[in-house]
Amino acid sequence: CSPTTLFMAMIRVAELGLLPGSTAKHVALIPRAGSIDVMPMFRGYLYLMRKIPGIANVEVQLVHDTDTMEYDHNARQVVRHEYPSDPFARTFSPPGKGGLVGTGLRGGYCRFTFEDGTVRDLLCPGDHILKAMGAAQTKNVWTQWFELMAMKTVANYASARLATFLDVDQGPLAYIEALRDYD
Repeated sequence: CSPTTLFMAMIRVAELGLLPGSTAKHVALIPRAGSIDVMPMFRGYLYLMRKIPGIANVEVQLVHDTDTMEYDHNARQVVRHEYPSDPFARTFSPPGKGGLVGTGLRGGYCRFTFEDGTVRDLLCPGDHILKAMGAAQTKNVWTQWFELMAMKTVANYASARLATFLDVDQGPLAYIEALRDYD
C-alpha cells in the first residue's frame, strides 16, 4: 500500500478514537488492493459505546438453541437468560446451507448497564448475523471464528441503533455514527 493510504488510515483511526495493534485490539488495518481498510473490531465497538455519558458497561451475549431466554418488551430487558447445566456444552458452528439450523445460534443481545443501575438490552436476530456473514469479503474468518464474529455483529448492530434505542444526548453518538462509514 502507498504511504498516503496508510496515513489516511491512521487519520481515520484517530478520528474514531480507537487504538490499533495487538494490545488494545480496537481496530484492524487491512491491506486490500493497494490501500488500507480500517475495520473496527469487537473491542473497539464496546470501547466506543462505553464512552457514552451515563453508560457504565456494555456486554454482548449470544443466545444458544439450548438456552432459556425471556425478554420484557416494555422494559427492553432480558429478564431471564439461563444456560444448560454445562455452559461449556454450548457450541456455535458456522452455518451450512440450512441457515441457522445446526449452528446452535438463535441470536444475541447487547446489554447496556447505566450508571444509575438500570439495564436495557438490544436484541439482534440470528438472521441478521447470517446476513453479515454473507456480506463479508473474507469468509474464512467467519468459518474459523464464528462465535466471535457473531458477537462482533451484535455489537455492530447495537452501535448502529443506539440513537433510536437509548435515551441519550445525540452529541456523544458521533463516535459511533462514524463507524458506519468504515464498517
